[in-house]
Order: sequence, then C-alpha cells, then structure tokens
Amino acid sequence: MKRCDHTHWLSISMQGGEAALLESDRLQTLVNHIPYPNIQQPSLFLLIGNTEKSIALRALFGLKRARRFTIKRNPGEVHLHLDPCSIFNGRPILLADGDVPNSISGGRNAKADKCHEIIRRPLQRSRNTATVDIYTHLLFPFTDVFCFFAADIGGFRQIARHLATWLERGHSSTLPKSTLPSVVIVTDKITPRAEIEEEARKAFLWMLGEETTKDLSKQISAIDIVALFPTSTMSIDARYRRVKERLMERSDQTRKSREETRTLFSATHFAALFKYASGHFPESLHRPLDFLRASRVQNPVAPDLDEHLSNFLKHITSSDQLIEFAAPTIASALFLDSYPPGAHTFEPKTVFDALYKDVFYKSNGIILRSGFINIVENYLIRYFQQYISDNGKSAVEIHRSNLIRFQHRWLHIQSSNTLFGDCCEDDPWVFKVRHCFLCKQEMPNNITVRTTPPTAGVGVLCIDGGGTRGIIPLAVMKLIQDRLGPIPLQRCITVSFGVSVGVIIAIDHFILGRPLEESIKTFSEMAGRVFKRRVSFHIPLISRIVEIALSYFTDGLYPARNVDAVLKDWVTNKSILDCSYATSTGTKLGLPVATVSSHPSYRFFTNYNGVGERDGDQEKAIIKPKDGFGNVPLWEIARSASAAPGFFPPKHINEVGTFQDAGPLENDPLLWALSEVSAMFPLLREPNFVISLGTGEPGQKNYEVSTEDCRNIRKNGMFARIRDLIMEKMRDKTVRRAYKSIGLAAQILPKIYRLSVDFETTEPRLDDARSIPELISKVETDQRLITSIDEVAHCLIASLFYFELDSAPERYDGKYVITGHILCLIRRNDPAFEALFSKLSTGSVRFWVNDWPMLESINDPSSFGKDQNFRVRVRIETSDRFTVSLKQGEAKACNISGSPFSVKGLVAAQGLDAPFGRADHGKRKRPWSSESQLPPRKRQRI
Repeated sequence: MKRCDHTHWLSISMQGGEAALLESDRLQTLVNHIPYPNIQQPSLFLLIGNTEKSIALRALFGLKRARRFTIKRNPGEVHLHLDPCSIFNGRPILLADGDVPNSISGGRNAKADKCHEIIRRPLQRSRNTATVDIYTHLLFPFTDVFCFFAADIGGFRQIARHLATWLERGHSSTLPKSTLPSVVIVTDKITPRAEIEEEARKAFLWMLGEETTKDLSKQISAIDIVALFPTSTMSIDARYRRVKERLMERSDQTRKSREETRTLFSATHFAALFKYASGHFPESLHRPLDFLRASRVQNPVAPDLDEHLSNFLKHITSSDQLIEFAAPTIASALFLDSYPPGAHTFEPKTVFDALYKDVFYKSNGIILRSGFINIVENYLIRYFQQYISDNGKSAVEIHRSNLIRFQHRWLHIQSSNTLFGDCCEDDPWVFKVRHCFLCKQEMPNNITVRTTPPTAGVGVLCIDGGGTRGIIPLAVMKLIQDRLGPIPLQRCITVSFGVSVGVIIAIDHFILGRPLEESIKTFSEMAGRVFKRRVSFHIPLISRIVEIALSYFTDGLYPARNVDAVLKDWVTNKSILDCSYATSTGTKLGLPVATVSSHPSYRFFTNYNGVGERDGDQEKAIIKPKDGFGNVPLWEIARSASAAPGFFPPKHINEVGTFQDAGPLENDPLLWALSEVSAMFPLLREPNFVISLGTGEPGQKNYEVSTEDCRNIRKNGMFARIRDLIMEKMRDKTVRRAYKSIGLAAQILPKIYRLSVDFETTEPRLDDARSIPELISKVETDQRLITSIDEVAHCLIASLFYFELDSAPERYDGKYVITGHILCLIRRNDPAFEALFSKLSTGSVRFWVNDWPMLESINDPSSFGKDQNFRVRVRIETSDRFTVSLKQGEAKACNISGSPFSVKGLVAAQGLDAPFGRADHGKRKRPWSSESQLPPRKRQRI
C-alpha cells in the first residue's frame, strides 16, 4: 500500500453559515500502528503556534518535514503525529499541533483525503466560539500539556487573552480535578535562567488576571515559562531540549494523578473515548463528557435491572440472608457486568455510584436500604482488589466462585427470565443445559438452546387466520418441507407469527416440533371435533331458533367444552416459556390475541419473554411474565387465539386477562412480526425473507363491480353487509399493500413471498371441516403456487449460510480490506449436514461475491475446515457494502443470511468495535493478532 502522509485530524468547517466539526480517523490510524495498544498508555501534547512550533516538532520529536508542513493550512486545523521514538514505549507520545485563529474561514474540504474517513458533525455554535471549543471542550480532558509558542502567537499578552477565553468558556468533563492538564509557554524574549523564568511566569499570571477573573486552578494544574537560548549559540536540537524536558516533567505529574485516580487510559481506550467525545462535542456545552458512561455505550446497564433486583430480593426472607447471601451475590453480578475482558479499570466506588446506586432506590423490598447499599458497595470494592492483584481472578471466575459458594441457597429460587448453560463444543451458537448453573441439580431432560449468530439475518414466517382453511398454510409448509428434504423447515425460520388458527399451527410445528404430515392429520381430526354443533330437535325451524338462542346466551355457535377438550388433549402440561423444540431451533414465536373491551387491542404472547427495545405502544402489546403469571399454558393461549367472535366465547386466563381471536383486528400479522424483528435485532437492516401464508382468497372476478341493483334485504341486507365487510377486513389486503410501499422504499419487496390460493367463488366457511380434503388437493395442484415454492426453497437453503469477519478491517485509499469466512448454520454433527451438502452437490452450485463467482465449488475439499465444518475464506476490497449470494443451478442467485452486508454493520454485530468489552465477555480480535487468519505485514511508515 502507498504510504499516507496526511496528518489532518480536526478542523472547523463553515457551510451555509453553520459551523461543523470535521474529524478524520487519523487518531485510530496511529493507534493501529502501536504494537500493544491494549497495554500502552499514550500522552497527548498539544503544541500551538506556527513557524516556531513546526521547527520545535522536528527538533523535539524528530518528525520529518512532510508535504503538509509546506501547504498553507486553514485556520483552526489540528494535525496529529506520533513520536516515532516512542512507538514501542509504555508511553507513546501523540503530538497535536494547531493554532489559535481569530475567526473561521471556509474550512477544510472533507473529500480531500480519500485514504481517511472524515466525519462531519454539525455544531450549534457561533463561528467565533467553535474553534475555541475544540481546545476547551474536546481536547482538554485528553491533553497532558498545552504548549504555546509566544513568537508565533504575538507574545505573552496575546497568549493571556487566548487562555482567558478558554477559562471563560470552561471545560466539559467529569474527570477528577487532580488530572487537569498544564500549560507551558515557550519564549525567546528572556534569558533562559530559572529566576528570570519565574519572574516572567508571575508577570504572565498578572496579565491573565487582567483578562479574566476565573480561578485558574480549577482548570489548569500549572503554568510554566521556558526560555530558549539564542539561535546562534547551539544546535536546534539542543536549543529545544529544555522544552522537551519540561513537557515530559509536567506530563509525568499529570499521568501520576491520572494513574492514582484510574483515569489513565490505554491507546485503545484513548481512541475510543475520543471518538465518543467528538460525537458528544455538539452538546458538550450543556452536558459534560462522562468518561465512565461513554465506556458503557455499547454495553449499557440493563434498563430493567431494578425489576430483576426486586424479583431476586423477594426470595430473601431474613436480614442474615440479605447480608450473607444477597449482598455478595448482587455485588459479584454487578462486578461481572462492570469488568468484562477489555474494560478499563475505573474505581469501583465511582462505577457503583454512577451506574448502580440509583437502581437500589428504585427496587422494591429492600430492607435496611442504606446499610445494604453500603455492604454491596464494600463487596464490590473487595472483588475489585482481587481482580487487580498480581494473580488476579477474572470477573467470571469471581462470580462463578460466588455462585458455587452459595449453591445450596438456590434450591428454592426460580426465574422465568434467565437461562444459562454451557456452550456446545461443536457449535458456538448452541448451549447445552445439563444442570442448573446455580444449585447444580441435574435437569430432568437435557435442554438445547440455539442462538442466532450476530452476523446472520432473520427468516420470518407469518400465518393468517382462517378456521378450517388453516389447512392451506399447513399444506404449503408441507410442500416447502418436501423441497428441503431432511433439512427441517424450523431451522430456516427465526421469527414466526400466526393469528387465530395460525397460532395453533405455529405451536404445533415450532414449539411441539411435530412433522407436517402428522400436523395435517391432527388438524383434520381436531377440526371435526371442535366444529361439532349442539344436539338439535331435528325440527328445522325450531332447531334453528333454539340454536340461535343458545349461541347468544353461551356466547358462541359451538360449545366451549369442545374446543377446550381438544386443545387440552393436543398439548398437555406445556407452557409458553418452557424449553421446547423452538428453543433448540432458535425460533422466536409471537402468538397474537385481542383484548375484550370497548376498545379491543392487539396483544401477543411470546416464547422469548419480550426481549428487545420498543416504543410505548409496541411494548404494551407484549404480555410479559410478571411474578410467574406470564408463563401461561399453551392450550390456554391457543384457546384465546381461536376464540373467534360468534363461534366461541372469549377465554379468561387467571392473573393475565380475557382474550379473543385477533383476526378481526389484523388477520395478517406481517407488520407486527416485522416490528418485533426490528426490536429484537436492531442492527439488522432487512430480513433474509418474509413468507406470508394465506388461508385462501377470492379470485379477482369476485371483486368486479356489478351493474345490477344489489339492494336485496335477504341477500345483501344489513347483517349480510356487516358480515362481508368484517370478512374482507380480515383478509388484511390493506396491511400487505401498506407493507409493499414500505418494502419498495427499503428495496426488500423481492424478499416477501405471499403464498396462498385463490377461490373462483367465495371461500369455504371457517367451520367447514368437510372442505379440508378439497383444500389440500387445491394446494397440491396449484402450479403458480408450486413455482413460487421452488423459489422459496432456494432462498431458504441460501439462508443457512452466513458471513463472519476474521477481525476488524483496515481502511486504505478509501476502501476497506475485508477478510472473513462463509460459514454454515448446520454443523457437521447435525443429521441435516450431510443431506444439505448432498443436495448441493447435484448441480452447479457456487457462491458469488458482489456479482462475481468464487473459484471454489461449494463441495470442494478446501471449503471445509479441519473440524470438517463448512468454512470458505473470502477476501475483498469495498467502500462499505457488499453482497454474498448462493447460485443453485439455473435458478436466480439468493443472498445468504444477513446479505447485503455493510462493513460497519458487521463490525458492530461482532463486537469488534467494543473496545471496553462485550456483555458476553468475548474478546476482540486485532487485524494482526495471533487469532487472526491474516499474515503479519510490514509496518507502514506513519
């Protein structure tokens, strides 16, 4: 790669009368070339001036005269360098050089340097203060020493005026006052003797006092004057030697204070905090920069921590348990949350006060609150001492030892909110739970929990309601499964929502894990038993009148005992939050119901406990477990979801509510399902695919406008029209039209598959169980549907592959150099593994990257790693976005799971941009670390 000699770091740009901060990735580029950035702790010196400053940079730190030194800079620019002699030291020295302009001109063109990424941040500031604030509100908390060159700035009086302006503006940081930077003023107007420099310092302070009344000690730790020898008496290096000695001396003092207060940061943390600070800069006047909270941006404290704390403390029945068991357990849990691998070691008291103390005041059921809080804090400090000792334990080891120590106390404490287990050796995204991790009791049955890889996408399946016509989506699913062969359809679906009978289908296939052949048979038998009318008098008119009267007084055409008995027989002793087949496949289900009130609303049960961030209305729609009441038996949920008005009465669930069929509100759950995908997978731009299964729709000729007079009380009277309007609303074509417009805007319309059948006349009634065989036959012979199913099957197979970066990519000449691997969700020990690759070996199957075919065939021996799992290496250069697709024979290429990808999205998903550690305590990989597949490269000149 060509050497980059651009040094621009920060500047202010004026555009349209508004100021903006321009920040390049210069700091991160320099940090990338420090050999041990997680250990080395840099110092930042900020040199302010012009010609004299440039000479000093070369004399003090051996910086070569770069092309940029000869180009006239825009006022307000700050450039950044790395002292080449300090790269391998424990203290790399970062050298920023700038000036103090009186105003801002046109600013820097952000497109000038293609090899650097430049971020533009609009500022709500006047042009006269924006440049000053770069020093006082952005660079101030990161700088060890500010060094002014009096000859460049205009003497002591001008420096005093500039420094007074800084003091008036104040600084914006929560760091301790003992860590304040110092100021060194370099002059050639006085003799270089200590007593004369001291007199000059007093004179300068007197000038500063004339310019401002602000207390200097609250913002600056010290001010020194350093005099230069005349130019003709010695070499340039010797002339500036005293300046460097004073800079290092003051830096040592600042670093010592920061080390004592645990605010001396590694190069990795320094760069990350500065990046956050620049993002915070536009609002820094109103809110000081909080370094501790900035370090937790990507790993924030759980928003419902107070709720979990209250739930745990409800099981504590005595003050002895509170002190001896609850306090150390809570403290070690908070310690685990605060110090993952890679975290900065902030003082534990500071961490507790800033992040957790208020949680204890929000939680209910804490006795002796103030004393208990102090005990927890003391335990946290004790664990911290264990952590930083020479043979220190990790946060995981400390917490685990605590759990083992108290395992006998966990026997009677249960939670439906959290599940823990051991990672499967063969599949990193599968967890095997063989015993309770708290009390160590063996599980009655081994539990498998599958999670979604962070870079993989999401497959969505939605099932409409429709009574006995629910056999249509079942038959369609059967055809899809036939195309997949031994590969379970459930493995391809990440999120599934069903309405009414769709709830029953989703429970049967995903939670119970029944084969579709069995589901179809069971469905037919259940429909015959459920839609069995009451015994009549066999007198036509009287029987009809009695039936209507009974339906009115029992709130349903069919007896509730029928459907209750059928559903209890169908699913016995299983609840929504129990571990199930869906847990082993990683499928998340939403099961909608409607409330019974004057304003019916949409609610839904989930098997994932409503995990995710939502707005108020969406959050309110989820029925979450409160004190265990949300873990509802599945048959009661199915009964509530199928309580179609007019057919069955609503269902009341103790301590939860009364519910009915949600079909009349929204019979197609598509929008709710996609909203939940956004909540659960916030980094996901679009799903892999959306399969929407209908229960049959009238053909187009049923919607033709008749020219005849249709006013007929018997055929089109009031009740008939209301019925037809309700039935048409339940078809929810409006929902699909709305999503089409959204989908077109997001360019994902080709990923939505609507699979249903059309009826030449009106579709069968919801309770017509005799039509089931005919409906199955209609699905199996619909050629248009079969063609769509072939395309869906190709898409599902492609979604079984995903891409993962090896390490955080580096940027050169405006492009990222990416290396990673295409992996398969189905691992070698899975029975479907051999079936999948046998299926893909029958034709021409190849991966494509950005519309270019890869050389390796999918079944080439090089496509499998040493563990025999699928693993294909990919190396590309891209500006940001790229696609990976799978082309199967002559069929259209289908994107693999998560494609198209963005570099920033992949980095965020894998936590490669989490320099302060990840919640899962995983470790980051550097581009040239031993864990990376990249070979080491020659260090670039900087």
